[in-house]
Amino acid sequence: MKEIYYNKKDNIYYKNNNNDIIKKNNNINNKYDIDDKYEEKIPRSIYFECIWIIRDKKRLERILASNIDEYGEVERNAYYKLDAIHRAIFKIPKEYRGVILKSITYGMNNTNIYIHENTIKKYKREFIYQVAKNLALC
Repeated sequence: MKEIYYNKKDNIYYKNNNNDIIKKNNNINNKYDIDDKYEEKIPRSIYFECIWIIRDKKRLERILASNIDEYGEVERNAYYKLDAIHRAIFKIPKEYRGVILKSITYGMNNTNIYIHENTIKKYKREFIYQVAKNLALC
C-alpha cells in the first residue's frame, strides 16, 4: 500500500516515504506557454473593436497598396493598425498564426482538425489582447 504525504508549504506530494517526489503543479516552460498577462479582462467594446480591426485587415492592405506615393491621414492610420496586427501575430507560434487569423476573420472555430479548440481559443485571446495593447486601447 502506497502512502502519500502532502507538503503544503512547498506544494509537493511525497510518495512511498519520501522516495518519490511529485510536484502538484508542474509548470513546464516550453515555446507554447504564454504569459498570463491577459488575465485582466479587456472591456467588451475594446474587444469587439480589435475584432473588427483584424477583420478589416485586407481593406487596410488595399489602402496602403493603392496610395504608394503619398501618405495622408487615412494611410497613416491604416499603417498603424496593420503594424499593430503584425506585431501581435508574431507573439503567437508559427503553426497557429493562420488558424487564428482565419478563426477571427471568417468566424471559423474548427478550421484545423489537428489543433484542439482550446488551443485556438487560448492563442486567439492572447492575439486580441496583444492587438489592443499595441493600439494602446488598454
